[in-house]
Amino acid sequence: MITRPRREAETLLQAAGCAAERISSQKEKEWAYLAIAFAQIRSGWAVEAMSTVNRLLVDSDRTFPYIAESLVQQRAHAVFKRFLLLAASDIRTALHACGQLAVLYPVEADAIAELLISRK
Repeated sequence: MITRPRREAETLLQAAGCAAERISSQKEKEWAYLAIAFAQIRSGWAVEAMSTVNRLLVDSDRTFPYIAESLVQQRAHAVFKRFLLLAASDIRTALHACGQLAVLYPVEADAIAELLISRK
């Protein structure tokens, strides 16, 4: 059963998505979707945030760090792992992803660092 506050939040986020679609400036549209994705992640809707994130992949090397950090803060491991596929397109993005992986999996941080050093 979906609670009334959740329904209202979903309606609000859907309206925000429709409003973002109407923004003509690509950069402003990107930041609007980024804000929506943050709200979804903070609300515990990390899976829904991924569909929002897919709309702003125009410049993933700029947006990836913000989304990745938010997913890590919410401990959304499974969604973060799916999000990692987006990191492959840019070396800076991939390096940032490794840093976020080390935060999510501190026991593996040394192994991640060794892998990065060996790839130089």
